[in-house]
Amino acid sequence: MIYYRKCYTYKFLKKRDYIMKHIMTKSVKPSIISQNNIICEVNNEFIQLSGYLKHELIGKTLTELSKMIRISSQICFEDIKKRATCYMFTKEREPREVTITFDDFNLNEKTYIISEVINSRLEDALPVVNRLMSDNENGTAIYSSNNVIILNLNQNYLNLQYGRSIKIEDFISRPIQDVYHEENGRDFTLELSKVLKDGKSIYKKEMKYQHSQRGDTYYNSSLIPVFKNGKIKLIVHSVSDVTEFVLNRILVTKQRQELNSIIQSMSDGLYLVDKDYKFTLLNRGSKEFLYEPDSIKTLKDALKNAQYFDSDGKLLEIKDTVSYKVLNGENIKNSRIKVKRPDGIFYFSVSGSSIYDENGDIEKAIICTRDITEQESREELIKVQNEKLKIIMDNMSDELMICDQNGHYTMLNKTFRKNAYLDNNELSVSLDHNEVEHFDIEGKMIPLEDFPSKRVAKGEKICGYRMDAKRGNVTIHKEVNGTPIYDSKGDFIAGIIISRDIGDRLKSEENLLKKVQGELLTRTVENLNLAYITASYPDFIITYMNSQALRNLKGINDQVSTKNVSDIIGTSYLEYFMFNRDEIDKVKNSLNDLTDKKGNAYYFFRHFIFKGKDLFIKVMFQPMYDVNKDVYQIVIISIDLTEQIVAKNELEKALITQDEIFANISHELKTPLNVIFTANQLTEYNLKNSSLEDHEKSEMHRNINLIKQNCYRFMKLINNIVDLSKLDSGFFKINLSNENIVEVIENIVESVVEYTNEKGLQILFDTDIEEKILACDPNKLERILLNLISNAIKFSNPGSEIFVGIIDKGQSVEISVKDTGVGIDEKHLSTIFERFHQIDKTLARNAEGSGIGLSLVKSIVDLHGGKISVDSQVGKGSIFKVELPVKLIDQTILLEKSEQGRDRVEMIKIEFSDIYH
Repeated sequence: MIYYRKCYTYKFLKKRDYIMKHIMTKSVKPSIISQNNIICEVNNEFIQLSGYLKHELIGKTLTELSKMIRISSQICFEDIKKRATCYMFTKEREPREVTITFDDFNLNEKTYIISEVINSRLEDALPVVNRLMSDNENGTAIYSSNNVIILNLNQNYLNLQYGRSIKIEDFISRPIQDVYHEENGRDFTLELSKVLKDGKSIYKKEMKYQHSQRGDTYYNSSLIPVFKNGKIKLIVHSVSDVTEFVLNRILVTKQRQELNSIIQSMSDGLYLVDKDYKFTLLNRGSKEFLYEPDSIKTLKDALKNAQYFDSDGKLLEIKDTVSYKVLNGENIKNSRIKVKRPDGIFYFSVSGSSIYDENGDIEKAIICTRDITEQESREELIKVQNEKLKIIMDNMSDELMICDQNGHYTMLNKTFRKNAYLDNNELSVSLDHNEVEHFDIEGKMIPLEDFPSKRVAKGEKICGYRMDAKRGNVTIHKEVNGTPIYDSKGDFIAGIIISRDIGDRLKSEENLLKKVQGELLTRTVENLNLAYITASYPDFIITYMNSQALRNLKGINDQVSTKNVSDIIGTSYLEYFMFNRDEIDKVKNSLNDLTDKKGNAYYFFRHFIFKGKDLFIKVMFQPMYDVNKDVYQIVIISIDLTEQIVAKNELEKALITQDEIFANISHELKTPLNVIFTANQLTEYNLKNSSLEDHEKSEMHRNINLIKQNCYRFMKLINNIVDLSKLDSGFFKINLSNENIVEVIENIVESVVEYTNEKGLQILFDTDIEEKILACDPNKLERILLNLISNAIKFSNPGSEIFVGIIDKGQSVEISVKDTGVGIDEKHLSTIFERFHQIDKTLARNAEGSGIGLSLVKSIVDLHGGKISVDSQVGKGSIFKVELPVKLIDQTILLEKSEQGRDRVEMIKIEFSDIYH
């Protein structure tokens, strides 16, 4: 707007002010004024009508305004000659029918007066349709009769037509030809034109529509014209989705056809019998049940042509038939019927159920028949074969069982019954009527689905399967073999399971194994310098011990004088080797827990003084299990650890002594340093009061500062060496306290600002949190950060920036120090935290170091439970990241902080001492 005002001439401005004053004050109608097609003024009435703010309109072109109020598809401001009627839309997309009057006072300036047509708003003219807009099921759209544009629609309308990805604002004000451009759309456009021409509503049901996302859809559609003053003003289009209803109807029809095809294809017979006992044959299979079915009309006819018998051989009368029973309310399933007909004897399985009318009365019986003649013949053959098999089974010495396809026993031989080994999972009776538990070779209880008969019934072949049956205190060890038997068609007939008692065989094998293992173990331990003892369990009677065990016994018990191992065998281990009741109870209880859990070994450490000497003994108790997982003996191995433990204690004393030596060296080195510091300060003081020339004072000041800086360097080196010694010996400690890490880091950064400014660098601090409390050692954190900042200063050029940042990661906090200096070569990154590692001297132009600092930093970070990493590129700079865990400690147990009062300025001077001016 400022630009166009600069273009106004004085004469033009006077004319414009007059016009504006006339239009904007005298007229209460919405108005806009444009100059060179640029809007330069709008009145409040237009702002209220359009919903746009003044600054959103001023400076827009007439074309842009046409798009904003969505009249582009109807008319453009530039095309209005005198007057035009159209629909404009507010900022909230509400349609307003308006008349636009055009007037121009000169060639460059145009005035438009926008008058809303009285009683034209949709909410006033069509309150019912507005309620339809909020309907959650139907889709509704309102079209104007003029130009046929969309005035309003709801989201359901778009969902049915396009899908949920389309937005309402994309369709408001668009003409019909832009909205419907597919084949379905052309049909709708024709229907809409017909409504406009005839003035009559159009309603169509179950119209098929090819939806872009959902495929074929069906919906009901209605086009209703709305009249005003005898002319069509609006058209309301309402659609409702009936796809589910149509598809369900199509599905039901298809299912009926499929059901009829299935019924006709069934091998089983299917027929209906009504209350008058009349037959209705439903498929070809039903004719097989009846003899000469074409001559049969009723149930009585069927009984004349053939004789029907039940499973007991009784001849059936009408009242005994399945049809009669079902018509009287019974539900029959798999009734075995024998049919004696002139063409032979047949067997059928017959089932039936009732069909009820709407009043709940039985209307018909539906009967299903299945020819089982072949199955009956096969079962008869199996019955004969079973009799023969039973004779063979009863003469076997092994236990033999036959199971069916469900894993249930159908036959047991005499040996099985004689041994009274009955599976309680499948047979309910055992010899003593007690429940039998079954276990596999690993001692795990066998579940029902894994029992041999169940596995064979599933088609599995079993060979040499070991299982134990426990009944009370008796355990029977069995070896089981099983094979499934199939007929020529591959159908399962039966399962054969054979088991035999292998208890005697296992006992023999176990005794042989114990003997071989015992001899091998005895030869082995006799050649080892170990005390080896075997004892029975749970009474701990010694059954074997080697010579080393006897020597150890004499070394701890001066009451033992015998020279022969045989004198000790047969006595109690607890009596000879244990010294008090507490030790004995502890060992017994621990071994009881171990054997209950089938564990491997229990270790017992002993320390006692014998004849003035410390003895350290490690005793291992190893239970030995038999095949039943029961402990039959305990192996006890004693190991003399006296020499190792004494050496360890001596090493710890040496480390303590070493730490004391380093502490003394540190003290001795710091003493002359303090003297040098004092003398240097005295010289500096005297220099200020001397009468030397300025250049002489300057030279002496330089020498004094050089002495001071190198003293600080020496102090830093001493501190680092002492701390490394403490880390190696385990005496370097951190004093944790709950601190606000943000405040701690910010204070450290503020303390070095002045120093970085002197170096021509700028240090910046940034954090995404104001407070984060965690357990840390503030003094050690200060040392970490000063070291990282010192390194950043060393390798940064004047004018560079150093960034210190804090990022909250929830369970941890990340502290970063970033510089834009020379960077670090990739080959150094993997070893940069190693002790005494230094980067190439060509990079360290203005600084020197011992290569200890970053190693100490990493160690301090590790003591905090954190981690440190580095990322760098040569020529672009480096970033060091320290990540600390967020954890708190009990403030009541804080250690005394020996460094709490340390001077931060002095620490900075020490840490920054290797950065030369």
